[in-house]
Amino acid sequence: MDLGNISKQFELEKESRAEGIKRLANRNAKLVDSDLGSMVRSQKNIVRYYINTISTALSEDLRAWESGHARSNFEAYPLMLPLETEVLAAITLKTVMNFCSNHDSATSLFKTVGGKVEDEIRLRTFEEQAPDLYKVVDDDLKQRAWGYSYKRRKLMESCKRAGIEWLHWTVKQKILVGTRLVDYVLSHTDLIEVVQLAKKQKKIVFTEQCITWITKSDRLQAIHEPFWYCMVHPPRPWRGPIPSGDPRTNKAGGYLSPHMPPLNLVRVMNRA
Repeated sequence: MDLGNISKQFELEKESRAEGIKRLANRNAKLVDSDLGSMVRSQKNIVRYYINTISTALSEDLRAWESGHARSNFEAYPLMLPLETEVLAAITLKTVMNFCSNHDSATSLFKTVGGKVEDEIRLRTFEEQAPDLYKVVDDDLKQRAWGYSYKRRKLMESCKRAGIEWLHWTVKQKILVGTRLVDYVLSHTDLIEVVQLAKKQKKIVFTEQCITWITKSDRLQAIHEPFWYCMVHPPRPWRGPIPSGDPRTNKAGGYLSPHMPPLNLVRVMNRA
């Protein structure tokens, strides 16, 4: 047994984990800096987890409004009606994730949420009135662009050329819709809170609890996404196809140390 090579392998696997943590942190930082925090896996999970909560609360209030029992800021509800509550919840949560990562002002967040709801309604109108043209433009953009602003501009230009008219929402209407939707996140989750910076200036930021959860989730993900270096020592022999979380009972082969996540012999959806 070459103990020197085993020692080198352990060091290499330790380095692999550290490099994976660094790589994920850099990738997430680039997304956050580009106002795409909602594309970080931990924040994607937050969006998925709370969509039903926000959607249910919004549905209840819309039903109350439609039956004549108006609640606060009910002027925003008629503007939201063309979209499903699940879609409204997803737009709101994703925009909150993007904005709170960079601590933009509350008014800016409200306006952006409202603007994205308006965009979705306009694109739905485009798709319904000119489905063939919409598909051609959308498929083309999927192949060569992913930035929201660019895709939005190109789709809107095509919509205008197709002669599809749209009465633009005012800034007041966007803020009205955005304020109401963000309020659901404030009142039905522990993700965000309002911070008063000055007499007339507020920001909406992640709560400490949310930051702690995101940090822990990102760390766990990074540990399971090491940089896969080639081995300098023969791999552990396979004595079973499925790994165990307990190193003492793990029969899976591959890397030697606990620094690397256990490997499956075959990666399939159906483990049985």
